[in-house]
Amino acid sequence: MKITFFSDTHDNIGNIERAVALAIKEGAEEYLLHCGDICSPATLDRIVDIWRGEIHYCLGNMDATGFIFEAKKDSIHFYREDVAKVKIGGRSIAFQHYPEIALKLAESGVYDAVFYGHSHRRHSEYVGKTLLANPGNVCGVIESPGFAIYETEENSLRHIGI
Repeated sequence: MKITFFSDTHDNIGNIERAVALAIKEGAEEYLLHCGDICSPATLDRIVDIWRGEIHYCLGNMDATGFIFEAKKDSIHFYREDVAKVKIGGRSIAFQHYPEIALKLAESGVYDAVFYGHSHRRHSEYVGKTLLANPGNVCGVIESPGFAIYETEENSLRHIGI
């Protein structure tokens, strides 16, 4: 199974639309997990409008805790706690916004994969058997815009440029 990971979209609707189209083309449209910093409810509404599958979202530092939840709540799984945890495709996955927290989660060995954002930099490595990864940023700040597709069968990641 393929899972799409976004982070740090920062209201860049054009890049979001291009990233969604690429994820669909790659056959990774069933799940979108977002590691934070969508920024506005209008942008979240747009993602909900164009994404075909489930959306799971954790807050980033640029998401005001209250206002982001004004968006279409029935179409998205929000995680208010520090760490979002899901089981998809037989894999135990944790995701949240900050690299320091993600590293500790990966070092615990509890998860098959741990994802984070915040730095806007693509990254992937194995910490023991746990994949630790940042999908990069969709907005195109610091590094060129992109996202990642996680393949549950191989516990592997591909970064996709926009």
